[in-house]
Amino acid sequence: MLPVALLILFLPGCKKGTQVPEDTGEPGPVIIEHCGEVSGSEIWQASATHILTCDVTVTGALELEPGVQVYADRDTTLLVQGGSLLALGSSEQGILMASHEGFPLAGDWVGLVGDEGDIQLSWVTLRHAGSEGALLQLDGGTASLEQVFLSNGISSGLSSTGTSFDKIQTIEVAYVPTPLELPWTAAQVLSGVFFQEVGTEAIILTEPTLTGDATLPEQDFPYLSEGVTVQGGGRLDVGAGALLQMGGDIVVEDGSIIAYGDQIKGATIQAQDAESGFTITIGAQAEAATFRYATIIGGIVHSDASSLYFNDCVVSESPGTALVITGGIQDGDPSNLEDNSFSGAGVGLLVDYDLLPAVGDNDYSGSSFDGVVLAGGEYSTDTTVTEWYGGQVLVGGYIVLTGGVHTLSGGTLLFADGLSFTVSGGSLSADSMDFLHQAAVSGAWSGIDLRGGEASITGSTISHAGLHGSANITVATDATITGNTISYSAGWGILVQGDAEPTIGDNSYQNNALGDVGP
Repeated sequence: MLPVALLILFLPGCKKGTQVPEDTGEPGPVIIEHCGEVSGSEIWQASATHILTCDVTVTGALELEPGVQVYADRDTTLLVQGGSLLALGSSEQGILMASHEGFPLAGDWVGLVGDEGDIQLSWVTLRHAGSEGALLQLDGGTASLEQVFLSNGISSGLSSTGTSFDKIQTIEVAYVPTPLELPWTAAQVLSGVFFQEVGTEAIILTEPTLTGDATLPEQDFPYLSEGVTVQGGGRLDVGAGALLQMGGDIVVEDGSIIAYGDQIKGATIQAQDAESGFTITIGAQAEAATFRYATIIGGIVHSDASSLYFNDCVVSESPGTALVITGGIQDGDPSNLEDNSFSGAGVGLLVDYDLLPAVGDNDYSGSSFDGVVLAGGEYSTDTTVTEWYGGQVLVGGYIVLTGGVHTLSGGTLLFADGLSFTVSGGSLSADSMDFLHQAAVSGAWSGIDLRGGEASITGSTISHAGLHGSANITVATDATITGNTISYSAGWGILVQGDAEPTIGDNSYQNNALGDVGP
């Protein structure tokens, strides 16, 4: 016997407005018993009450007339295995499938199971099943569901894997722990979801790999996922007003991810709880990565895609660096990476040095650094930065220019401890720039190292370098260094090496430990 509390939980329930036949548990005057296989074509008529006395397997075609009532003995299954089930009722003549027990309880029978079958249900009520899973369990095949009421199950209302749905419209689930477990691709045809007395008021997306198109429209309930990999040209689209809660990561390998809301309703991707952060990883082969009016809570985004669009977004409660971009920005335009807000435990935005021209005006005030952080690496593409958005720029790794034409003016680069800015090829033109240490500590960084190529540094301020007795500027090639303020080096202000013959003049020197120009 079930405890009284469980008996109450699994009593038949019906949401107001759903018209279904009365479930009396008593057969009508004409009774037809069914057991075995339906291999041809059969029609179960509403003029009789139909009883499943053992498992019925449909390999052919079974049709249930509007108004028909089907009762199942304990532990029986209606299995559509490669065949078809057509059960199209109406608001006046609904179709009922329920337990044949005198006092029906959740899990009395197995339920309706589709195994690579074709199942079409309309105005159908399914009750008291789920002894081996969901009330309605669909594996593969095709399905069309409209006005379906699922009630009194042990685990799930509807559970599906690999099924291609034509539509899932007006689904009401009551008195089950888990209402809906669906493939990602089913969400885009899902509308009109109603829950009553369920354990989890959410739509669970189960499959870990997405190779098709999955659009998540706005629902009254969140979508839940333990993680997904988008591959094979798949597309994940989180629509305006939709809430996707992640208990694991999103990995986009060679497909697309779109999180596109509007000014009224954003698209939200959120960690399922405060302890479980998540990462959205967008690979170099991703076809599209677009975020507009998107809110990402408790997660981080790492994009190596060649064309990321990230505008008007909020990344909050991030457990690490909120947005890491090592690929590219769509069209390389600052208007495609601006008006975002970043907050959390780490820095807000980390980008490669050559992506700096694409960074627009964003809010980093809620992050550990109020500005943009540059990743280290070797760079050879042309880079021009004459407009600086969002205040400070922190250099977080060694930067080596190996080629290309690099023009910097009117901005500030702050260097973390021990780092350097090296020119080994190409050309650098720096005018009215500040090259400073993050905390203004003498000798904390290695300075500017001009080893090769061409360089012109004019009207700029370089200070607090000279790590290990080096210099604010080390010159081993021909360069022009004029009109600068060079100060607080733990070594030399300017150190000339080898046979270099730089043009040095009209500079201002202050507090350089080993001297202004050496050796």
